[in-house]
Order: sequence, then structure tokens, then C-alpha cells
Amino acid sequence: MCTAGPATRAGAGAPRSRRRLARESWWAPPVAVTYHDHTPRTLAGRSFDEAFLAELPAGVDPCGENGEFHSVVTAGPMFAEPIATLAGAVVDRAGFVFADLLPA
Repeated sequence: MCTAGPATRAGAGAPRSRRRLARESWWAPPVAVTYHDHTPRTLAGRSFDEAFLAELPAGVDPCGENGEFHSVVTAGPMFAEPIATLAGAVVDRAGFVFADLLPA
């Protein structure tokens, strides 16, 4: 989710705060999958934004680097324009919560 630049890798000087790095993300992708053991079901289908970060339980990597959640890239310099999505059905399966992402 978050770009791990030189300041975030071990042995590359003082590590930047993971939460700060997540907040500095320039895009707000939809979160498509969450892992039951780490994140609340209500986060599936939400945008990765300040409200999302505020609801993460203590101990969850705000960048999702430990598999707590997964996002879908819908905007960025590699796209001619952002892909608009809406959250669809949310289902629980095998310890994960999946949110359908539908075209807006």
C-alpha cells in the first residue's frame, strides 16, 4: 500500500512513521479485502483515507504491509484517468472479508 522508500527500510537511517507514510499517500484507493483477525469487517469496501486510518486497531500496520488489508489501485500517473468504483456486496470467506468493487 505504502511506498517503502529508503527511509522506511531497515538500516537506512531513522525510519519514518508508518502512520505518517500512510497519511502522505497521494491517492485513496478502495480497500477490497480485510483480514478478520486484524481489522474490523466494516473497513472492507472503504476508501483508504484519514477516517480509515483512524479506525485501524492498535498494532495494525497502517500500510497493510502484514496482510491486514489489501487495496486496489484505481488512480495514479499510470492511468489516463481515475477508475471510479462503488463498494458492492461484502462477504466473509475463509477468515477474510471481501468487498465487490463495481464500476461507478
